[in-house]
Amino acid sequence: MRKFKFFKWMLQSIKSFILEKIQSLQETRLVHFLELCSGFLANDSQKLTSTEIQVWQEFKNELSVVWPTEQQEVIVLVGLTGDGKSFIAQKLTREHKAILISSDRIRVALRKAGCTYNNVNVIVRRLLTHVLANGGSAVLDSDHVAPWKRRSLDTFLKRGDLDAQYVRVLADPQDAMRWIENGDYVDTIYDPNLVERNVRQDGRRLKMNERARHYSWHRKEDGTPRLFRFPHTEVWNSEKK
Repeated sequence: MRKFKFFKWMLQSIKSFILEKIQSLQETRLVHFLELCSGFLANDSQKLTSTEIQVWQEFKNELSVVWPTEQQEVIVLVGLTGDGKSFIAQKLTREHKAILISSDRIRVALRKAGCTYNNVNVIVRRLLTHVLANGGSAVLDSDHVAPWKRRSLDTFLKRGDLDAQYVRVLADPQDAMRWIENGDYVDTIYDPNLVERNVRQDGRRLKMNERARHYSWHRKEDGTPRLFRFPHTEVWNSEKK
């Protein structure tokens, strides 16, 4: 049993390492091939458990009033942890009269219900389907830096003749660290009471560790933003928080 757990841990570690390297390469045919070989494919048809269905229904009920927009839009945030994607997402939601779908809020609800994060993307996609079916626009506060995530979303939207508008959020590293330091992490994915960790850490430390883990996906060693080859708009977040 221990050997099986160790083998499973080793396999996951190798896959995580491969994913990190793939994402640093960005968008090429080689990346698509490596993703296919590594098993990093979106599974939006995954069946939800009864508890996950309950979480989905609760969020769906929040979206019961969807205001139709003249031109439907799907705006997707891309950015490094701590650079303020959620802050910009809220601004874009107001400006475009859209519905905000936050994957982090869904993760918190799943964690409180005793579930894993495995089907977060499935719930996000179902909520997006509900919004679009009712004529609304949506802002996805859910990082889509991974090519397979974007490819899956683009394929899904093309069924309705829609294109995702990717917005990359950038911030000065000093600003980002200040926002992390002054953040309130109660009832967030960085709340120490909600994370699955043997050693409890405060929310600031958890978020800094997450930023460090994702850093190479978004920035080069010298700190300059890494080039993303997919079409997107860049927004520098310099608002005081």
